[in-house]
Amino acid sequence: MAEPTTLKLIYDGGLASEGSLHFYEFSRASYAFARLVSTVEIFRRSGHVPQKIGSKNYVDLVIKAPEKGSFPLDIIVPIAAEAANIAAQLKGIPLDVLLKYVIHIIKGILPKSDKLALELAKVSLDMEKERTKQTKEETKRHKILKDVVESGNMTTNLALELLKESLDKKSELFNRQKNTVSELTDAKNEFEESARREADFSEVRQKLEQIDNSKLVQLTTKVRPQVEEIGLPLRRSATIMSLQVGRERPIATFDSEAIQNINDRVIDEIEAVHELRMFAYDRDAGYGKCDVTDIGVYRITFSVPVDMRGRLRKKILEAIDKDATTATVRFVRNRDKTITSAILIDVRDR
Repeated sequence: MAEPTTLKLIYDGGLASEGSLHFYEFSRASYAFARLVSTVEIFRRSGHVPQKIGSKNYVDLVIKAPEKGSFPLDIIVPIAAEAANIAAQLKGIPLDVLLKYVIHIIKGILPKSDKLALELAKVSLDMEKERTKQTKEETKRHKILKDVVESGNMTTNLALELLKESLDKKSELFNRQKNTVSELTDAKNEFEESARREADFSEVRQKLEQIDNSKLVQLTTKVRPQVEEIGLPLRRSATIMSLQVGRERPIATFDSEAIQNINDRVIDEIEAVHELRMFAYDRDAGYGKCDVTDIGVYRITFSVPVDMRGRLRKKILEAIDKDATTATVRFVRNRDKTITSAILIDVRDR
């Protein structure tokens, strides 16, 4: 019989460091954690996002008694007995991997961390310009930094490279940049966590890419408020919360700002056709910049779902050479419904 999956919910800082939490907030948070795990597992088994969880689709979760310390809670999820109990398109994807993928989509990188990494790229680019003046040759690093600064699209690998360099007190970048060591460390930890999640689901990436995009939007829309409720103890009892699989390093770590950021971004469930002017695209990261000219929205980031990048790559590169192109998108909005970015679904021939 397959071993069950053990997922950990850990609160730390404040009262949690002493093994205590405000009971009402923790009760709601633990219930939300159960709903989160059940939602993802039901989706894995059925291929459908549950409207509600009841006796017909209930997942029999078990918890371990909390340990003394930073108030961890272990939840044990039984493995579906038969492969036939797993939705066809999700076979071969373990619960913990699917959960990491979903959390990866909804968490993203905090805007302040992305901005910090871009600031480091600008400082580093200035340093490269000074070097290339002496050699009169543009280095490969100069070109990479220039592309990132001009497009505003930071890659995880470059961000980590710059952050590690900026934390080296012997480096020129450390002396030139203006952020505190604490700010740099927090940003580095966030990008490292993101890189670990990507590495963890890389082996089944092709299967994850086959998940219907509209169902994935439904799933992440369902999960966002659940994660926000799991974070309730961060109001008074704790300063950080982390989700973990077994003895692995955390899937994701949240503070109050990260929790708020999750629900500051809501994805439209309905696709719409608009006129776009595209002027930058990072083929490796799947991110670009565009204007939505027909509704007067300018300089926003667009992303391309992983499963669509190969099909759309040529169309996007051709669209960049045009003044405008017609595209199908889903908008990402903040709490007041302002458009903050777009998900590119298709590029149409004009």
